[in-house]
Amino acid sequence: MHGFINVKKEAGWTSHDVVAKLRGVLKNKRIGHTGTLDPEAEGVLVVAVGQATKFIQYMEDVPKTYLATMIFGLATDTEDIHGEVVETREIHEVDGSLFEACLTSMKGNLCQTPPMYSAIKIKGKKLYQLARKGIEIDRPSRSIIVYDNRILQIPRQDENGQWKAIFEVHCSKGTYIRTYCKDLALCMNTIGVMSELCRTAVGSFAMKEALTVQQIMDYVDRDDFSFLLPIPDVLPGKKYQAQSDIAQNRVMHGNYLEWNDLGIHGREDIDDPLNMIIVSPHGDFLAMGQCADENDRIVKMKKVMAHEDN
Repeated sequence: MHGFINVKKEAGWTSHDVVAKLRGVLKNKRIGHTGTLDPEAEGVLVVAVGQATKFIQYMEDVPKTYLATMIFGLATDTEDIHGEVVETREIHEVDGSLFEACLTSMKGNLCQTPPMYSAIKIKGKKLYQLARKGIEIDRPSRSIIVYDNRILQIPRQDENGQWKAIFEVHCSKGTYIRTYCKDLALCMNTIGVMSELCRTAVGSFAMKEALTVQQIMDYVDRDDFSFLLPIPDVLPGKKYQAQSDIAQNRVMHGNYLEWNDLGIHGREDIDDPLNMIIVSPHGDFLAMGQCADENDRIVKMKKVMAHEDN
């Protein structure tokens, strides 16, 4: 049993909770995920099963999309609504035009300082472990990319009198939306925290197609494993087909292939030279390859499926 699952993580579950539960449901210990989602957040969690775990690294860099709700006039130690309040301000009005201008300015290549309450390691210590002891240390800023964002609700007061806004962010890996909300408020010369978060997409995995753990359990009870997506259909890159059994055997043993062994006639046939999905003459997934130097006209194997499972 090998493939990826588009899981809808529900609020209150940790990403590890989901993996642990699915290990029992699928009776398979070889299960992992491609990127943590905070416990109180919900949304898409891509889970790898069996040999798909060998290829998680190729899913980690895909863009992600989030739907975030933030409230103004509040700051916490975790940068979200669930942390300890460290500052409050009375908010009489939030300028919608300023909100739009700041959000527009926060696109492209940005620097972001990760929050103390995060799993990032510095000198062998996870930041959240230090934060729980009341220790705060300097954290190096990290480069992120915000490909796009859009407003879904301009700032307005809710029934409790809190000023609230909702927006969508399409971004690179390593982006902390909690911090993005904090920085957005700072841009507006105020304070604010993230109150709700939903990850609506991870690469080609969309929320509308995601299944809850309970729904997956229902599928398994019916002996229906159609929710398991084939590895080559998920990985980024173009498929290249081995032209012979000899070429297939070379791939299975981790050996390189020449371009003509994969039906490649020229550089124009290669979309992404660092991510090439290699399949057998029958279309079965064999490996991830790369063509690091087009002058060599060869494709080297980076990760290969185990022989016995092909």
